Parts: sequence; C-alpha cells; structure tokens
Amino acid sequence: MLSRGTAALVAAGGARFAYQAARDPLHVVWDLDSTLISSQLLPDAERFASRDYFDQFDDDFPPAAAGGPHNTRTFHRPWAALALGALDVFAVQHVFTAAQASYTANVLAELDPARARFRRVLTRDDAWAGGENPRAKDLTHLVREDELRRVVFFDDRL
Repeated sequence: MLSRGTAALVAAGGARFAYQAARDPLHVVWDLDSTLISSQLLPDAERFASRDYFDQFDDDFPPAAAGGPHNTRTFHRPWAALALGALDVFAVQHVFTAAQASYTANVLAELDPARARFRRVLTRDDAWAGGENPRAKDLTHLVREDELRRVVFFDDRL
C-alpha cells in the first residue's frame, strides 16, 4: 500500500501528464512502409508466413502477372496496432508518406477504418510533393514550427 505522500505524488504526476497531453500534446508522425506496414510484390510475398495481411493494388508496380486485381501483399508490422492504440491516449498522430494517395487510402482503410486516428495524412500526391517522391519531408506541413519540439517522426529513411 502506498503512503499518502507517495499516492499524492503519483496523482500529481498523473495530473501533470494529462494536462501536458491536453495543452501541449506530443505529435507522432508515421511513415507507412517499414514502420506500420511492410509491402511485398505478389507472388513473391506468398513465401512470407503471416496471418495478419491484406492484398492490394499498388500502381507504382506493374499489374499482377495473371491479370488479377492485386499485385501487393501488405503485412501489419508486429506490435503496430498496440503502439497506435497506446499513442491514441496521449498523442496526436499523423501520416506523412511518399506513397501515392490510392495506396495510402488502402492502407488506412485497414489501420484506421473509422478514419479517426490520424489528424492529418499527407501523401506524395499532395501539394508539398508535386506528385513525385520528394527528397525530404517537411514536418511543418503537419505541425506549426513552434510544435516541432514535441514531434516524434518514425520513418525508415533519413
């Protein structure tokens, strides 16, 4: 059992955490590939054993060899769903990807079917990229410059 003093410190810490999360939230920015998901071309992807995947069409690659509707198998990264759910409690989440909008929409339909988890979603089809894979991602397209001190960016590239 906690002493009154320890219980008061724990309560004060929890209150400070809640206040900080509400007034000056942490912003978590996700790239998609190799962070939350991993995509492989079909039929090569069939060699990966996993129950947590979905098939989709990625127009960066040629159509499926047999003329099928899908050319990519997309796997959920281990623990990604748990991390997203935990961050929902105290952070504002965004997606910033160099993938095209159609691919991103397919992925988000699986990761966030209600479209309530991510405040902003930017793809290469948005104005910042001009429809091309940009060399860099400017986070000020998602948050104000004074909020950059509270941003964590998960990307598999520098």
